Amino acid sequence: MRLLTILPILICLAIITGCAIPKKRSWSKLEDSSYALAEKAKSKKRVWIKTGGPIKVSARPPRPERIIRFETKPEVKIAAREPAERMDFSSGNTEPEILLKQELTALKSTDNWEDHQTGVIQEVEIEDLAEIDVVYDFPITVNSQVEVYLELFQGAHRKYFSEWLARSGRYIPMIVAELEAAGLPLDLVYLSMIESGFSQTATSKAKAVGLWQFMSYTGRDYGLEITEYIDERRDDKKSTRAAVAFLSDLYEEFGDWFLAVAAYNGGPGRLRNAIRKSKSRDFWKIAQGDILPLETKRYVPKLIAAIIIAKEPEVYGFTDIKDNRPVSYDTVAVGPGLSFDTVARITNSSSTIIQSLNQELLQEKTPLDREKYTLRIPKGTRKMAERNLSRLYGTLRSEGSILLADAQKYKTAQNATIQN
Repeated sequence: MRLLTILPILICLAIITGCAIPKKRSWSKLEDSSYALAEKAKSKKRVWIKTGGPIKVSARPPRPERIIRFETKPEVKIAAREPAERMDFSSGNTEPEILLKQELTALKSTDNWEDHQTGVIQEVEIEDLAEIDVVYDFPITVNSQVEVYLELFQGAHRKYFSEWLARSGRYIPMIVAELEAAGLPLDLVYLSMIESGFSQTATSKAKAVGLWQFMSYTGRDYGLEITEYIDERRDDKKSTRAAVAFLSDLYEEFGDWFLAVAAYNGGPGRLRNAIRKSKSRDFWKIAQGDILPLETKRYVPKLIAAIIIAKEPEVYGFTDIKDNRPVSYDTVAVGPGLSFDTVARITNSSSTIIQSLNQELLQEKTPLDREKYTLRIPKGTRKMAERNLSRLYGTLRSEGSILLADAQKYKTAQNATIQN
């Protein structure tokens, strides 16, 4: 009796909630099906395109008004200002640490944080992008905070932005390939620009390290090895894969790229708290208040401005950028404790070159806590290196280096020579 009583109730609930058994559908005409429409929609890309006209940067005393033009190679007018304070941009300092004071001062002079368009950037869904000159796949908006960074990058921070553009050529192809494989916006490549200036060895005061400025705990969470011998946050490929995985997780959680990027900088916990307190999932509305620190809020407009200029550097007056290309290299498996000086000898190169290829190694030698390590060596030197490794034991012993597991493998005469 109880079953007979419950059954009608369940049927009524299914009807009310729309959970009744669906009607059998015919898929004979696939092109007319919702499945076909969904597949067609996938072929369209949601992008932001440039539609023409100038972006007018609002006057903010004491800065005079200036215009950023989108036409081909215009004259870019920079507002008159006092000479920028000379800053140390040596290796080991990240751009946020060096330029933060100027950024925060400039941002404090802006109006309310609002999301608005200027008529120049338009969001569209389109299949064929071949005839469009400038396409963004990261959400682009232009407001007073974005204008601040457009002005800083062309003015007070111009020297540094030029350096980042020059270094970008070494890393962009690799990073773009990883982003594309993960289905993420390719414009996120410029996140590394505003994080580290495309520097593998950049280290912040908070001990964030590498191209993507990972803290040690986050790096380890995403599979990066950090020991006394090696820090994979300084490895370009491994850290990029970790960053792509982290960004994927953040977007999956927050469902919005502005929020995901802010969480990358400030931490997901901070963004969850900001969403809860503001009762909003709109980044710009959250940014209106003081829930998020200015250091985190600035991250989104800074990325947008970096993307806009990096897409068309010549338009913004960056016409003298050196063309840095990706570095090609060979790899060879070697034993522990092999010094950079020794690797330089067996490859007929220099220890400086070996170090530049293996920036994740912290002690100028291969790790002592593993039997084998895959070392990067100059392109075209692998056969030479392998040939000389069989003659290496005597040389290493005389230099006081540690070979450990390779001691038994490479039994050669004490007078073995290194060959070119």
